Amino acid sequence: MAVKVRYQEGVLRPLKEIEKIQEGKVFTIEIKPDLKNWKGVLKGLKISSVDLQHKIKEIWRSFYVSP
Repeated sequence: MAVKVRYQEGVLRPLKEIEKIQEGKVFTIEIKPDLKNWKGVLKGLKISSVDLQHKIKEIWRSFYVSP
């Protein structure tokens, strides 16, 4: 299950109500960046587009592909 949350006043708050979860249940969460906020971050980067594609693929695998 993926749930969008906002960090506010030291607490992660879901943007929508989460149903079918028992009160008091404990979870482990993984925090990943919202990639649409990265616009322009690569501007002026001194690396070839091919090398950049390979590096991004490595990073993506480490975050999103289970071992």
